[in-house]
Amino acid sequence: MRALGTKQPERKVLVVNTGSTSTKIAIFQGREPVYSESIRHPVNELADFAGIWDQLEYRRKAVLASLEAGNCDPRTLDAVVSRGGAPSAMRGGTYMISQDMLDDLRCRPATEHAANLS
Repeated sequence: MRALGTKQPERKVLVVNTGSTSTKIAIFQGREPVYSESIRHPVNELADFAGIWDQLEYRRKAVLASLEAGNCDPRTLDAVVSRGGAPSAMRGGTYMISQDMLDDLRCRPATEHAANLS
């Protein structure tokens, strides 16, 4: 519990939203957006991948390149949050990512969608 009148430190958070042909990212310092980009993924490039999970490294590199271009050092982030995927059996809500969750999204997704990469 913090003392009355003291200000909570402003966290630096990367928000990621993977869609079918784009990856949208934003960095917030507290409640204020300080950087954002919608990274487009050309359909002809995505066609080279057999499935959604094959795009993971491609999209990760695109996000890191965007952060570098925006002078945003990933090591300065306090957290990364993302749009959830479609795990086989989970209620909506906020979760810490676990290896079991990743395995479920990779091997037993309720649906095949780019959000599973988030």
